[in-house]
Amino acid sequence: LGDAQEEATGNQTLFVTGSTGFVGVYLISSLLQNDANVLIYAFVRAETEEKGLLRLQDSFEKYGLTLDSSRIKVICGDLSKDKLGLSSKDYDLICNQVDVIYHNGAHVNFLYTYDQLKKENVEATGEIIRIATTGKRKKINFVSSLVVYGNWTGATPDEDSEITREYDVKSAYSRTKHDAEYLIAQAIRSELPEHRVIPKPDGVIMITTSG
Repeated sequence: LGDAQEEATGNQTLFVTGSTGFVGVYLISSLLQNDANVLIYAFVRAETEEKGLLRLQDSFEKYGLTLDSSRIKVICGDLSKDKLGLSSKDYDLICNQVDVIYHNGAHVNFLYTYDQLKKENVEATGEIIRIATTGKRKKINFVSSLVVYGNWTGATPDEDSEITREYDVKSAYSRTKHDAEYLIAQAIRSELPEHRVIPKPDGVIMITTSG
């Protein structure tokens, strides 16, 4: 996450999905440590902002981290819903105030069917792209996984490995992550021309785009 963190500096406002998961809490913690002036809108599935903050705090405590809630604003929503389940006020806020998006959210389940995962893993990514190109243009940091390359042979895929529409991935979850990354790749060619792929040693990949 180092390179992406370096770019998220300078009094920027960030929007982070997947905030309460393992990667999400460490990502938020690192971003807060990296820049004393950054403000993070943490996307959490909750009924109210108060419940969302409690859920986020519980996640930080679970992994032995301390949450600086003074620089966090919880944004309630749901990846499975239209416009990410955001209220009209929050949708406008994200579109017009955010500088950088970290799209880390996904439903990880290797038993679900493709249709059960499509809304949260594929269609939500399409919504993230729309948000990135609405109002203030935003950079997207997209957290993906090496599973999108299927049964590759030879060297491990890196930032130069192209994602294509054809794939050899077995699980429905892997297919949804592949298709989400393909949407990002297509957006890079048209609406989000600058990008960088940051491979993670644990099998997670972050793709960075500039809008």
